[in-house]
Amino acid sequence: MNPESIAQLFHRIQRGLPDLTRIRFHDLRHTHASLLIMDGVPVKVVSERLGHANVAFTMHIYQHLLPGMSAAAARQFAALLRRMSRSLLKSPRVVVPVFMRRGLRWGQSRVVV
Repeated sequence: MNPESIAQLFHRIQRGLPDLTRIRFHDLRHTHASLLIMDGVPVKVVSERLGHANVAFTMHIYQHLLPGMSAAAARQFAALLRRMSRSLLKSPRVVVPVFMRRGLRWGQSRVVV
């Protein structure tokens, strides 16, 4: 199917709905990406869906959406810490990932006693 035909169909549908704000067909692509990012879909996945050559380009275009997500990330991390502390109270031996120092590499874990 010809992409121009899809855009023309989109504009014809818009003309039939005069109460809606007119947007370009390409704006749907930005809306799609913005909604995915705001819903927490990893930027790498969004970048692949858009067909961008690299994630840095996607980050540059949609970086304005990310600062507002910082508070949500902080709340999510706080919830994670609460779950971890409850697990520690239930079981004295919990495997905790250690990402820095102590000679461990990414992905390795250490048992906390």
